[in-house]
Amino acid sequence: MHNDSLPPSDRDELPEKPAAKLFPCNPVLRDRLREMRDAEGSIWSNNKFATRLGISSAVISQYLNDDGCKYNGDIKTLERNIDDFLRNEERRRASGIDTTWCDAAEQMRKAFQYIRKTNDIGAIVAESGEGKSRGIELIREENPLAILFHVRAWSCDKNSLQSALWDVIPHNGYDSQTKRASFIVTSLRGSDRPLLVDDAHKLTRPALHLLFDLWDETNIPITLIGTADILPKLEDDSQRFSRVGLYFTVRPDTKKSRVLLEHMVTKLAPGANGDREELLDLCEQVAKQAGHFRSVHKQLKLAAELRNGKDAAWPKAFRAAHTLLKREYQLT
Repeated sequence: MHNDSLPPSDRDELPEKPAAKLFPCNPVLRDRLREMRDAEGSIWSNNKFATRLGISSAVISQYLNDDGCKYNGDIKTLERNIDDFLRNEERRRASGIDTTWCDAAEQMRKAFQYIRKTNDIGAIVAESGEGKSRGIELIREENPLAILFHVRAWSCDKNSLQSALWDVIPHNGYDSQTKRASFIVTSLRGSDRPLLVDDAHKLTRPALHLLFDLWDETNIPITLIGTADILPKLEDDSQRFSRVGLYFTVRPDTKKSRVLLEHMVTKLAPGANGDREELLDLCEQVAKQAGHFRSVHKQLKLAAELRNGKDAAWPKAFRAAHTLLKREYQLT
């Protein structure tokens, strides 16, 4: 009997495997990532991309393949994470200053490590401008699988929080008959993925309740980061208050904060040279007031605009910027 007439299981040769189905990628996003990697003096590589995105370097290699995207996995989730990564990098470059460790960031890092080790719910409290945003960026660099949710006036309710969680989990096996909240719980249960909530003091009480129920069901470490305004929202509900295992208050050391100010002056006030110490003293005065390092950053950038290539001394430009900004104190 001719071999072709036999059923596949009885033939001498094995049937050809169908070619892997390749899903279309976003060429613009792919080009942006490749340009970032291939730029002259770039610090980025496939391995570093993979580390930041929490995936294998093989996935990045397949995605950036010279002959076209060879990745046939969940392209939608991969590209959403790549887009988020690129936007974060653009914001960092636009700020005019690289993220660096500072005393406040180090305190936040240690607090986060305690919360993660114990898989607890913890609150990190700091005043606005003390370095929370920098601390969060650096924590995420060390923990690329961490989920970050920024609370805004338009996304402080429980539905916005649930939607954000839905966007960062894989949807393989999802049945439309299943409630999204239930699927989120199933996906995160036992995953040990940390959840960071920035500006948590803006959350509504129902949103906070959702977070605590999520912790009860998944036991993932949850870190609430915000100002002291979050404490009354936690204290007015005995169940919520009893389930917060760890409280940390960030209190930057003035002497150690000088290191951050030096970094900011180096990046934002190039050429200060002989005026550097006077400028640092002025920055220190601003850093001790409301707004702290955020106010220093804003005032240095405005001082640079006022100089605009002129030969004006940096301290003079910094003082001029101070008069244009809303400040309730004078520089000495």
